[in-house]
Amino acid sequence: MNEVAIIRVFAALGLVLLCIILFGLVVRKTGFPGKLGRAGSLPVISRTPLGQRTEIVVVQAGQEHLVLGVTAQQINLLHKMPAPETADPGTKHAASNPAGNPGKDLSDTPDTLNAPGLPTEKRAFHKTLLHHLNRRFLVLPFLFSILFLASDTVFAQALPALSSTSNPDGSETYSLSMQTLILLTGLSFLPAVILMMTGFTRIVIVLGLLRNALGTGTSPPNSVLIGLSLFLTFFVMSPVLDQITEQAYVPLNNGDITFEQAVERASVPIHAFMIGQTRETDLALFADMANISEFENPQAVPMRILIPAFITSELKTAFQIGFTIFIPFLIIDLVIASVLMSLGMMMVPPVTISLPFKLMLFVLADGWHLLLGSLARSFYQ
Repeated sequence: MNEVAIIRVFAALGLVLLCIILFGLVVRKTGFPGKLGRAGSLPVISRTPLGQRTEIVVVQAGQEHLVLGVTAQQINLLHKMPAPETADPGTKHAASNPAGNPGKDLSDTPDTLNAPGLPTEKRAFHKTLLHHLNRRFLVLPFLFSILFLASDTVFAQALPALSSTSNPDGSETYSLSMQTLILLTGLSFLPAVILMMTGFTRIVIVLGLLRNALGTGTSPPNSVLIGLSLFLTFFVMSPVLDQITEQAYVPLNNGDITFEQAVERASVPIHAFMIGQTRETDLALFADMANISEFENPQAVPMRILIPAFITSELKTAFQIGFTIFIPFLIIDLVIASVLMSLGMMMVPPVTISLPFKLMLFVLADGWHLLLGSLARSFYQ
């Protein structure tokens, strides 16, 4: 992040804080909190104290009575019940019998499940269901008979053998079927490779912390964050992927090297990328646990030590970036909370008021440009 970007962030933060102060002054001058408290007053029927600053209040809202649990921090709706009716019994009976049939109540209507014709319909349905099931089960023996009585020529063509051939130099060359099987098995580890051996971990954690700092809940949704993290990871790892293509895939495709040599060559660029993002302290930690004193050069660090050290370094870097992101939004939260307390609006959640100011700051500072650009540059600085 250059000096111009830092100045732009602080200028946007100052503008947002000025807007918050002006908002507080306007609210105080207009007396909006007092008008808000007097606007929708409800008649209180009864109060029952339960403890210090805790009580149950019954209020009337239209034709209903609301039972509220009131504390110093919040008000919860406990129960809702209709207001006592003042109509006479004749009116009540007329309301319950809108058809005007004397002596007959709608609640006395027999249930449709007890209708006389329903058992016959059930029996007919069961007969139809059993008929269809019997027809389907009769097909199964026919299929099994075809399967077992079929000619052996159907299965005559066997799969290519999964074999390996020993070379004069002591190495082994696996057949194409064996290589395909190994490749398909390795694809199951592809998510772990993408998560733990690339920059995906750092990127997705920083984007998640940004969403928490903004206080937007589930916006952007997880699918958007993961998709953005994946494509940004592919962008960051594109030099490594180009080296793997040139050094491993193209020679393997041309038949110049074997599959084992291609795997060995492909691990070199990934090893160089991870060793460049790993702290020496993290490497020393896992090397000490593996009883390895020192390495001749960075290329001599084995993968079993490099991978956990790389993951630890990525987590530490991601949380450092997240802490930096939280600072301006935390200032906005503190200022909003102070303004609301000075206005006497304790019942208004500060998160609701601070969210538009956070979005304003993020847009004015061109947050996506700064964040994604800084994340991409952090891997090659």
